[in-house]
Amino acid sequence: MVKTGHKKFVKKEKARVKLRKSYKTILPKGQNVTNTEFKVKRIVIREQLKERGENELLSVQRKLSVKELMSRLRHNNSAVKQDGLSGLLEIITLNPTSVIKSHFSSILDSVSPLMLDISATTRKAAVKLLSAMFSQVTEEELAPLFEIVVRYLACAMSHLDAGVREDSLLIIDVLLEQCPILTANYRSLLPHFLDMISSQTRSHEQARQLTVDLDSRTTTTVFRIKVLTRLRSMLLAIVHLFKTKSSSSNVSREIVVTSSTRHVPLYCSQQPGKSFIYDKKITSNETLDDVQNYTQMLMPLLMETFIEVVADRKQAGSDIVVEAVALLQCVVDIILNVLHILQQSGTVGVSWFKQTYARSIREHLYKGRFPYTVGSWGSTPNKNAKQRRKDSEAALKLLDSSLDLHCTGQNLSLCLLAFQLNIDTPVTLDYVLTSIKCSRSLKPTILACLDALVSKRDLRQCITVTETLLSLAKDPDLKFVVFPYLYNIVIRVDVNKLAKKTRIEDWLDTLPTYLCQKQAIPRSVVDSIMTLAARKIPALQNSIDSHIEVILDCLPELEISDCQGNTDEVLSVKKSLARLIYWVQDWDEELSEEICVALRKQHFGPLTPDVQDLWFLRNEVYEKSLA
Repeated sequence: MVKTGHKKFVKKEKARVKLRKSYKTILPKGQNVTNTEFKVKRIVIREQLKERGENELLSVQRKLSVKELMSRLRHNNSAVKQDGLSGLLEIITLNPTSVIKSHFSSILDSVSPLMLDISATTRKAAVKLLSAMFSQVTEEELAPLFEIVVRYLACAMSHLDAGVREDSLLIIDVLLEQCPILTANYRSLLPHFLDMISSQTRSHEQARQLTVDLDSRTTTTVFRIKVLTRLRSMLLAIVHLFKTKSSSSNVSREIVVTSSTRHVPLYCSQQPGKSFIYDKKITSNETLDDVQNYTQMLMPLLMETFIEVVADRKQAGSDIVVEAVALLQCVVDIILNVLHILQQSGTVGVSWFKQTYARSIREHLYKGRFPYTVGSWGSTPNKNAKQRRKDSEAALKLLDSSLDLHCTGQNLSLCLLAFQLNIDTPVTLDYVLTSIKCSRSLKPTILACLDALVSKRDLRQCITVTETLLSLAKDPDLKFVVFPYLYNIVIRVDVNKLAKKTRIEDWLDTLPTYLCQKQAIPRSVVDSIMTLAARKIPALQNSIDSHIEVILDCLPELEISDCQGNTDEVLSVKKSLARLIYWVQDWDEELSEEICVALRKQHFGPLTPDVQDLWFLRNEVYEKSLA
């Protein structure tokens, strides 16, 4: 068969119209050369040679003014913003506060929006600059401008970007460290902490459920611990604010009456050295309602967060992971702070909390779990080793102290919570007594546990604790460690009732001997003995009468362990101790003559005028009693 396809193609190509090739030159003759001419336009840089004032603030490296650096903060490039932040940081750190105050408001307005910047490096640089700025001024000076920082912080805590939300916690750290009183007054920040780890349900306004953030740079557990740690610090600042207000409202005045004094004023003006307290004038009823509403949202979240992390009690018992240790400390401290805030409104709020949440706390934190210890890896066996190590290191950084495998601090906090909520768990009392036996130093948590235990007015438990403490007080190495615990019981419980069941009178009889030894004695012990002496407890009074001569003889050479190198403070403690002369009941002429001879010999040194005044006063009282 003959193929005709190629013939058709050739015929088609011949019929196509073809363009002829031009043989003419592209450029005419004489024009095919390179044109070397060019035009120049003058470049003018404005203010390049601008003269600087002698007192104008300039950065060290770029020699830029504050206004020029603030203009860089509005640039789109993150590198330019960071350059402006570093320049402002140089100016703030290298110049005195009096010079910076004139620019403080404008700098704060320019830096605060950078909390929401998309660049993490820029946000951290802004936090560093804010920390340097707040350290240069007082809270009273910062108060008019603090609203700006709080508004941007609230936006950062509720931002869509997970990185911005996480970096907002760094800003909270700065505020609580540099200006805790101002931060504590802005209680509107508290709901934002809950928004960071949970969301509201549609069924009820106060009902919330925990959320999981897949875009976060850290795991959900570690992020929740970070948020709850800042919430704990925020509530603690509020507690300190309440204490500051109560102490400032009950300020005692010391008035010196002389022969020329004609009247004693009932009122006095505010002292100029009084600490600054910023208050928004919130009534007690509004505070109670707000705390109760917030507690109703907070407590279920705390319990659910802890249950997700802690191991099942049927499988691992009381062994928990490192993350759970940090979370447990946060949960217990938050509950204790909430209780303290409720106490400011009276007993109504505390009673409501006990009735509502005591049973739930007992079921989730105590039953089948107390006391806690650190296990191998507990409830996270599916995590790889690298992630587990990373989470553990992050949790360790958030702990207030080093990791204790026996969780002593966390267990003692749980004991304190159980005593305050009247949770009936005998294990807690046994744990406190064991901790007292094992401890070689004063622990504030144990002291707080004994305070709560004595407040329950359970004489049987007080007797048990007192007997344990008295047995430990016989050890010379522990007598000053146990002393604050026993002193706290003696001043709050009827000594006569304790004396019937314990040997507390024997311990009181040994207290004056502490003042007769060559061993250094803490100042707190001296102050406590003077307080007990003023109460005229018979056992202590008889011991003071029998040891007063030896005490006065050792007084000039007495060493105070807390006041090493501070001569004025040591002299003040010794003057206070010399007042024991006034509390001597067995005063006679022989004792008076011995003190008189010591005064003539200048035995008391710089204490001589004080001892002489006390001697005159005691003789006057003695002569009146004879008459």
